Amino acid sequence: MGNRQVQMIAIGGAIGTGLFLGAGARLQMAGPALALVYLICGLFSFFILRALGELVLHRPSSGSFVSYAREFLGEKAAYVAGWM
Repeated sequence: MGNRQVQMIAIGGAIGTGLFLGAGARLQMAGPALALVYLICGLFSFFILRALGELVLHRPSSGSFVSYAREFLGEKAAYVAGWM
């Protein structure tokens, strides 16, 4: 691996660590409901990525969300998906 790849892995690790360390203060304020919210958001993410995986198998494209949004939902949805 090159220097750039090692730096990107380090930055990704730092962001992930900050996310989980910051959850302690939120857990103290929100209580057990935070675990439920994490579960619900995780399930939504799982199903969205599962659907994207099915689309990739059905219609391979290099444009990811934007190309699928354009094909199935129209230009406005593709614009929104591109800026999200």
